[in-house]
Amino acid sequence: MNEGSSLPPPAPKPHAMAPPSPLAAWVAALRLEYQGDNLLTWFVASALAIATDGRFDWQWFVLGLLMLICAQAALELLDGYYDFIQGAHAAKAEGEQVWSGGSGALASGALQPRQVKRVAWVLGLTAGALFAVMCVGRTGWWGFGIGVAGALAGAGWAMPPFKLSYRGLGEVTVAVVAGPLLAAQAWVVASGRFDVRALWVGVPFGLLELAMALVHGMADRLRDAQAGKRTLVVRLGDAFAARAHVATLVAVYAALAASIVVGVLPRAAAVAFAMVPLAWHSARSALAAAADRSRLPALMDHFPAYRLHALTGLTLVIVSALQLPRATGAALGLAFVGCYAPVALTLLRRGRGQSIYERFATLYDPVSRLLGYEATLRRRAVMSLGAIEGQPVLDVGCGTGLSLPDWWVAVGPRGSVVGIDPSGRSLSLATQKAERLGLAFEARQLDAAVCPLPDGRFAGAIAIFALSVIPDWQQALSSLHRALRPGAAVAVLEQRYATLGVARLANPMARLFNRFLEADPTRDFEGAMRAAGFETRTELLLGGLYALHVGTRRPA
Repeated sequence: MNEGSSLPPPAPKPHAMAPPSPLAAWVAALRLEYQGDNLLTWFVASALAIATDGRFDWQWFVLGLLMLICAQAALELLDGYYDFIQGAHAAKAEGEQVWSGGSGALASGALQPRQVKRVAWVLGLTAGALFAVMCVGRTGWWGFGIGVAGALAGAGWAMPPFKLSYRGLGEVTVAVVAGPLLAAQAWVVASGRFDVRALWVGVPFGLLELAMALVHGMADRLRDAQAGKRTLVVRLGDAFAARAHVATLVAVYAALAASIVVGVLPRAAAVAFAMVPLAWHSARSALAAAADRSRLPALMDHFPAYRLHALTGLTLVIVSALQLPRATGAALGLAFVGCYAPVALTLLRRGRGQSIYERFATLYDPVSRLLGYEATLRRRAVMSLGAIEGQPVLDVGCGTGLSLPDWWVAVGPRGSVVGIDPSGRSLSLATQKAERLGLAFEARQLDAAVCPLPDGRFAGAIAIFALSVIPDWQQALSSLHRALRPGAAVAVLEQRYATLGVARLANPMARLFNRFLEADPTRDFEGAMRAAGFETRTELLLGGLYALHVGTRRPA
């Protein structure tokens, strides 16, 4: 590394845990990851009901789906509310695993209990109104009986006077409600009549729910006991829970095999047995954690029981949809993707103290190669800096070093690159890439807004898809301005939402994806660059879907 570009050691800066945004707090309180379990059961039972009876009406299906979503959201909020006021949920520390102990949204003060209770009742009353319409027009007495039983059991999970989870009945209750009862209700809605085969369909899902609940009970046992929540695991201990978890997983595959043999599930459902290694891993991990509680955080961090449920359910959804006529199966599949997408994005963001950029660092390069055009955009950004051969340059939000090949062409063997990124894993990959290229590279693991940069040292800089994810992005621009030599330029490349033509149809998905990435491409980058002291020019690329802002530091 050239001496002129070397950075001073970074000054440590403590980062307090920022309060979550209202949207993030509500998403956490709704526990979307667990509501996704119900969608799997619902869609499998619906597809099999349609394939069996051929009696299908899209209007009733959509109405039933809305009823399910409202009901499950209401129950999740009410359960969280009553668990919180009864002392079973505490605030979560930054980076604490999220799979147990509640969402922490109420305990942190991000949401007010009265507010959560009010929203829960609104959702519950909406679900009740939809349920009444369904009973009168579609499901009849069978649907009424199944729905009432499920609603009472679900509401009684934590709510007084039942408080089933406080009496050692919660684990079995969730297995029955989220398994056979939910599958039966989905079957009635999809076909218009009850069939005992629907209960069979729900048995494997109910057992998977029970397996998860037992591991949850192990993780929450001490806190539950302090709050007076006498769960099955509190009553009988970790060793019992681990052995019951193993027995339940065995029962899952026995139920799957029986369902295939009697014809309830199609023969293709046997592909679900490919998940046996994951079940084996979950069983061994639970037994090890029961013997040594120091292993419990790692078990809950990875939570193989949840992954087993999700992957088994997704497999059965695909297999069941394939039993339908092509058009119906495709439509049902699209409906499932639309409902499950928020759940999937929530799951991808789950991690123990790691940002999504840290956890998915190894995916950047293959995704970039798959897109193809991204390499062209990066090359355009680097080339916009002008003549920088043999000079020190700066790469803000360098990630895994996707721009390093272009830097190697631009600065040559006598130049050097300083890469700033908060992800250590990404920087490690970037360093390896620079070594293969023979390019002098210095990695700095810090946020660009707080990284100390030497004044006037760099001959050029880029920030590609970086300023849209940096919280203090305007401060980062000010630091960039000071770090560049007079007359040197910075290239800022960011996505734009389409404003014309058919490309606008992709905007909702792009916004959802950016929310997952915690990115805001609507920021006024050009205006902020001018405010920081740059002379700017902007070029729109790929039909206006990307903007390249080039800012030059005014000569002294």
